[in-house]
Amino acid sequence: MLDSLNNIYVFGAGGQDGKLLVLKLRTVVEYANLVLFTRNTIRVEGSQPKYHEITSHREYLGIVDEIFKIHPPSIIYYLAATHYSHSDVVSNKYLDGDFANKCLPLHIFDFLIRYNLSKCYFMFTSSSLVFNGSGVSPQNESTPRSPICDYAKSKCIVEENLTLNIENGSFLGSTAIMYNHESKYRGNRFFTAKAISSIQSVSSNRALLSGSFKISFFNPLSYIDMGYASEYVDAIMLLASSNCIGTYIVSSGTQIMVKEFIDIVLAFFSVTADIIEYKDVPQRSKIQLYGDNTKIRRELSWSPKIIGAKLARRLCYDYATSRERIHTSTQNMC
Repeated sequence: MLDSLNNIYVFGAGGQDGKLLVLKLRTVVEYANLVLFTRNTIRVEGSQPKYHEITSHREYLGIVDEIFKIHPPSIIYYLAATHYSHSDVVSNKYLDGDFANKCLPLHIFDFLIRYNLSKCYFMFTSSSLVFNGSGVSPQNESTPRSPICDYAKSKCIVEENLTLNIENGSFLGSTAIMYNHESKYRGNRFFTAKAISSIQSVSSNRALLSGSFKISFFNPLSYIDMGYASEYVDAIMLLASSNCIGTYIVSSGTQIMVKEFIDIVLAFFSVTADIIEYKDVPQRSKIQLYGDNTKIRRELSWSPKIIGAKLARRLCYDYATSRERIHTSTQNMC
């Protein structure tokens, strides 16, 4: 268990990982204040509760600065995107000339240094997309970063700056390079959410099974390294509570084929396969993203249990029994 009377910050508290992390922190950790940051709000839970709605990046930074002074953080979980999400500062390119001004983690690093918070632990979650252009599979912590998209490039910049600050003794921390990890909280642009929601919708509207209606998926023979999001959140909590330093691959250590996943979902919801059509399209990545999680298994004995077919069935069950999930209408899925 983490030390009591910590001030714990969670950036990205409104996303999948943030929701799961906050639920766990409220259950298993004693803290003085839990400060939750979403795209447009900041909420302080604890001895001096407060709530702020944010309208601009300047206001956001000002409030973060004030909270740092009032409730200096012991642990920061940074699970959000690495850029501002407000319309007045975001461009389509993360890495334009003004990136440093838009990159929230770099500002947080400055606050940590300014207020001499050298014992604070910064837990940064990166993405397996940093390896998309590497040509190496499986990937481990030493695999050269070769991001293709701007989102992944921004993750690399933050990881590099975090590593430099740790080496300089500015504060503590680690980077978790997260491979696909799924739950009922996933947004509908993700493969698992699209697949399960669309097939579940068909199962509840049998009229769609007649006629020419189809659900489209791309590249059925491709493989995905993915696990259960709750277990991956356990991994980052373990990294933080153990004061681990450095970079760690957080992955399932296995892969599941797209078609196998879809077949399991079809069987779970009793929908026939003729509702599905598959299309092959060129993939942007040069490789299959497949993480070697040997380091975190060796150092912390962390290894996910819900993977492969078991993961597919568990996600179906979670969607079928959840009252929190808002399902999408059926449409072409990729």
